[in-house]
Amino acid sequence: MNLLQAILCGGIYWFYVVYFGYPLWGICAQPLVTCTIVGAIMGDVATGALCGAAIAPLYIALSGAGGVVTADKSASSIIPTAMVIAGNLDIAAGIALAVPVSLLFSQIHNVLKLVNTYIVHRCDAAAEKGNDKAISFNAVILVNLVKILLYWVPMAVILYVGAMSVDGLAEQIPAWLSNGLSVVSTLMPALGIGMTMVVIGRTDLLPFFVAGFFLAAYTEIANMPLLILGLVLAYLYVVFTKEKNADDGAVFNTTQAQEPQKRLLTKRDVVRTYNRWWSTVDMSLSFERLQGMSFCFSMIPNLRKLYKDDPEEFKAALKRHLQFFNTEGAWGAAIHGIVLSMEEQRALGAPISEDSITSVKAGLMGPFAGIGDTIDWSIFIPMTFMFFIPYQQTGAWWPGFVAIAIVIVAMYLVGRYLCLLGYRLGTQAALKILEGNFVKRLISFFGVLGLFMLGGLAVSYVDVSVKVVMASGQGFVSIQKDILDAILPKLPTFLTVLGVYGALRKDRKNLIKLSFVLIGVGLVLGALGILGTPVIPAV
Repeated sequence: MNLLQAILCGGIYWFYVVYFGYPLWGICAQPLVTCTIVGAIMGDVATGALCGAAIAPLYIALSGAGGVVTADKSASSIIPTAMVIAGNLDIAAGIALAVPVSLLFSQIHNVLKLVNTYIVHRCDAAAEKGNDKAISFNAVILVNLVKILLYWVPMAVILYVGAMSVDGLAEQIPAWLSNGLSVVSTLMPALGIGMTMVVIGRTDLLPFFVAGFFLAAYTEIANMPLLILGLVLAYLYVVFTKEKNADDGAVFNTTQAQEPQKRLLTKRDVVRTYNRWWSTVDMSLSFERLQGMSFCFSMIPNLRKLYKDDPEEFKAALKRHLQFFNTEGAWGAAIHGIVLSMEEQRALGAPISEDSITSVKAGLMGPFAGIGDTIDWSIFIPMTFMFFIPYQQTGAWWPGFVAIAIVIVAMYLVGRYLCLLGYRLGTQAALKILEGNFVKRLISFFGVLGLFMLGGLAVSYVDVSVKVVMASGQGFVSIQKDILDAILPKLPTFLTVLGVYGALRKDRKNLIKLSFVLIGVGLVLGALGILGTPVIPAV
């Protein structure tokens, strides 16, 4: 790797932590995309794509809910891919390297949040003066200049120095270690699948996982028919289990909403707030306020429009919207619409106090975060990327980018709709969204689809096979192919995934410990020749 390549890869890492666009930052950091881009920078797109397909299942369910970063999936994509290409290493070695790298680099995010705590107080001082331009500079520009020093520079240095140290390493790896690393690469995807099952959280729907797994194991069904069958099953489940409720369509039934007699803001104004929010949701996360700076930044143009003749009220509005805020970016955009409606009525003279506005924000953050994290980050996004992983396993560069387009368009439109709905209905919008049966049925639909698809895709992602072959009469018997597969195909794989799921369901904090356990077990059993691809000796 030359210096220019190291600088460019460091720039990719910086772009990830800029957090521009929701959910652009989260999905661009997915290994399917990041590894492919690194491969392109280093002149080997195919290997980069293969690295992405191998690493992606490890972090498919990692969302960082609540602003907590437990593992850095971007760093765990960039460094292993660069090392594999620069050192001509086996991709299995990259997977083993991904886990410690992700844990190490995740600590930088804590440092960033500490720095942003200082920056948010700079915004407080600007709000006292009504200086909205200074707030925008601090919340958008300064926070990202700091990230150059924290992320871009260290990553470029590590890549440039580290790539030189792995040159020629591939020829020095013995066969037993190579097999151990290969086994690790087949075990580790069980972590991502197990965690996705846990965050879906519907133990009553586990039979759909079992059905999907053995359907794929017996028939080797392709992804597209598997998806179509999953959609049909999910639809039938929702239809036959739904409770009759007059509020089922409440989210979309807004024809009877009463428009306020007077409006100061236009639809374009509301969409502008949403676009500013969508662009900067997690850009300035801090320990003290989390998304507070981003919320205020999104509201500034309309606050200035509403309180253009009242500087003191404008200052007060800036200060109250710099306070703590944290929710899911798409579904939580309904809160922005509701708050805009309340600010507008306050500007028109309605008896709406500052406390009522802040209370509405505080009361709605959690419920909308719960819905968004469940539907978007726990089911929709992982399932979309998981669907495209097998296509990238062929070395194709496009699957990750198609997944990005699907997710971005879908989530942008959902957030835009909910923001406009929140503005139109005011506080009634929250009741319509949160109290109707629609959301519960939507979660059930994605739960069935997600677990069924996980079962089918687990057959492709996880491959735990007993390598031992025994002599029998005039030939040989493979324990895996001739005995275990005769009982149930892919039985060790099935038991491994269920075991990982059970451990994670007992305590999600086991994720880090379990990752190292799988690495250790894979290395040892692979090196001893117990696990691996069975090969029948020639007679």
